[in-house]
Amino acid sequence: MATIDEIVEKNVPGHSMIKEHCLKMDTIQSAQKLEMNYTKCFGYNRRTIMTFDATAGNPLEMKSLVQQEMIKAEYFKGFITWAIHIRMKILLIL
Repeated sequence: MATIDEIVEKNVPGHSMIKEHCLKMDTIQSAQKLEMNYTKCFGYNRRTIMTFDATAGNPLEMKSLVQQEMIKAEYFKGFITWAIHIRMKILLIL
């Protein structure tokens, strides 16, 4: 587990901000390329929100489709590994 000194030394927050910005911009560009004019992506990089216009279809189904495509494109690869690692640690503690 990383210490605070390692996090500061390796500029983890700065690196995270760059990755979050790239993910947000990739999402916006992908939606534009696919002519998905029924979706909007806004908010701070870390708290980006993607919304779907309900008049275009079921927002839950559209969200699921987008998430599946992002998983296929491995956008979440590192995050999913990290989340599973943290979850397993919590389960072991309990």
